[in-house]
Amino acid sequence: MLEFKLVGSGARSEWHAEVPGENLGLVVAGSEDSPEPALVATMNDVVRRWPEVRSAIETFVRALAADARVPLETDADWCFRAGDCGFDGELSYQTIVVADRDAPTRASVTFYTGLPDGYATYRVLLESGQPLSITAFAS
Repeated sequence: MLEFKLVGSGARSEWHAEVPGENLGLVVAGSEDSPEPALVATMNDVVRRWPEVRSAIETFVRALAADARVPLETDADWCFRAGDCGFDGELSYQTIVVADRDAPTRASVTFYTGLPDGYATYRVLLESGQPLSITAFAS
């Protein structure tokens, strides 16, 4: 099991951690005093099942049709073709974020592949550890 300890960031009401040996940042929403318990429970679940969740993400992105759209978060009219995103190669994971108080079992995971242009990062939205959607944003 992956171990982590959340540390508060004060005024931003975010709690951060890093999973040792995984180079994986964790962010949980909360108050200035403590992280939100329901969101911590989701983070604990995702981290505990990280090998399974990572495999589900990789299966999800590799199953996208080559011409499937991966929309840019800042402009949904603009997108990458999934076939140009390097999803068939190594996915370098960056962060797991659990911050939606209205949907406490939701999390997002960011990763990059270096494609199509070296400046794109991808975000997969998860529900109970299962991928729902993917978007891109500028790194």
